[in-house]
Amino acid sequence: MYIGGPSGPLDSPEEIAGASLETLCFQEIIATNDYYNLQYDLYYWRTSNGLEVDFILYGPNGLKAFEVKRSRRISKKDLSGLRAFKSDYPKAHLYFLYCGSKVLYEDEIQIIPIDTAFKTLPEILKTDISA
Repeated sequence: MYIGGPSGPLDSPEEIAGASLETLCFQEIIATNDYYNLQYDLYYWRTSNGLEVDFILYGPNGLKAFEVKRSRRISKKDLSGLRAFKSDYPKAHLYFLYCGSKVLYEDEIQIIPIDTAFKTLPEILKTDISA
């Protein structure tokens, strides 16, 4: 099944790797959601001016937003989609997954290395934040 994204001879390896990483995260989120029967619906969010969030999960345990980046460093621009989403949905919990090595917090965004996120994803998704 083709999910989309770059794959032609003119696409850079970085673009292809970024799309592959997002697809891997998508599959991990879907598998965890299904395995634990967490009943999240999964969405993608984008504003009219191009800000986006890769994965929005909405279900009995609340509203959670995930942005995935292949980089090892974080810039303010990387977090702008999550910040915009939070302004529209203040009760949402925000997660930024990246290829770095440190767990960080920026405003209300939990910044988590992807390998750590995969190990803790069941706890992240099972935590009830709907109250």
